[in-house]
Amino acid sequence: MIKLNIVILFSLIFSLSCFSQISESTERAPENNYKELDEGEFKVINKKYGIIKKDGTILVPFKYEKLSGNIHKGFIKAVKGRKTGLINIKNEVIIPFQYEDLEFIKPYSYEFIKYKKKKKYGIINKSGETIIKNNFDSIEWNKNDFFLVKNKGKIGVINKKGETLLQPTLEADNIINTIWKKNKLTYFIFQKKYSFGLANLNGKICIPATYSKIFSWKNDIIFVENENFKQGLLNQKNEILLPLIYDHITQVNQGFFLVKKENKFGAVNIQNNVILPFEYDDLYNTSSRDCGSYTIGTKNNKTGLINNKGTAITEFKYTKIYSTNYCIFKTKKDKKWGLIDSNGKTILENKYDYLKIILDNRIIVSENSKYKLLDFNGILLSKNNFEKIIFINTIQHLSVQKGNKYGLINFEGELVAPIKYHKIYKKTSSLDKNIYGEIGGVKKIVITEPK
Repeated sequence: MIKLNIVILFSLIFSLSCFSQISESTERAPENNYKELDEGEFKVINKKYGIIKKDGTILVPFKYEKLSGNIHKGFIKAVKGRKTGLINIKNEVIIPFQYEDLEFIKPYSYEFIKYKKKKKYGIINKSGETIIKNNFDSIEWNKNDFFLVKNKGKIGVINKKGETLLQPTLEADNIINTIWKKNKLTYFIFQKKYSFGLANLNGKICIPATYSKIFSWKNDIIFVENENFKQGLLNQKNEILLPLIYDHITQVNQGFFLVKKENKFGAVNIQNNVILPFEYDDLYNTSSRDCGSYTIGTKNNKTGLINNKGTAITEFKYTKIYSTNYCIFKTKKDKKWGLIDSNGKTILENKYDYLKIILDNRIIVSENSKYKLLDFNGILLSKNNFEKIIFINTIQHLSVQKGNKYGLINFEGELVAPIKYHKIYKKTSSLDKNIYGEIGGVKKIVITEPK
């Protein structure tokens, strides 16, 4: 019996000793995301990396100095000896072990791979085909959809096809933006330390990096701002169009610019000739494809409307002017609302307490607490005065109120549902086109059905 106990004790000590040895040789490997766990995870045993499933099945043997990447995607960066390659979950070699380093390029993490060979960098695709030869000190992905390459402190540009757009001859730190003309790349906006400039495809500096801001505008115009926050305009040959004397510049069209100087607004053309004198407290441009461009100006606390030639088409007599999407403008004067057209002609006098434009041809107004429906010519459509007219998000009907009861009118102002409902509503669902009413607590009475 004593012998048996001694044997059991010895076996237990031996088992614990073996377990201790295995535990000591197992290191913590990089954590895998939840998508990878079912397909195995990285582990380290005896300082070698492999991939093992939860049930103990070894997918990739423990023979690598390093493993990383996405097991789920099947792109695993592996280091063997002093060389780096790419394997899949079956331990099949995708990219041969011939590189000093491999790095997945974002946002194309599994399409392009940066490689290092002979201390120089290049780009290969996921099939191992060379896109860019290893001729560069560094390669980074640029937000403008190309590779930024660097040699001896000078940068160049290569696209995803491996075509050189700019030889590494530009003394700069980064490419911030590109300028295209007729679908053809023409210029690069570059950064050097904390300043910006413009270079052509040959790397020639067209505008030196002396500006704190630089943007490309229409018609080959370059907007710039200096360290003193003064703005101006140049062409791509670095010739001054508007001197850097303005606090703010807005382009209205090719020859019309709103500018601010010494706390007053005015307008100039591309030759810097004054179109609107510097006497405005504010100038605001509004434009649309259908209606063209207009400027809303304020001086001496009164507002007026100016066309795109710089001509005032209304008197400066309004408190506010608001642009709309319908080539008409809402005006406010002495706390009353009115309406003018795009020529400055009055459609509705400023006599309404409430004015709402609905869709593209109807106006709800309120005068002396009475609501009416008008068209864009100011013609009265509704035959009755209502205590309220409510747009209920339909192109056919409006809810109207008298007392505590509601009815419906159509967009011609005709009463189509009697004023007897305690509530009228339309569901927000795009599938349900019905309009519902409630009478005496009875809900969901269908008043109208879509035509």
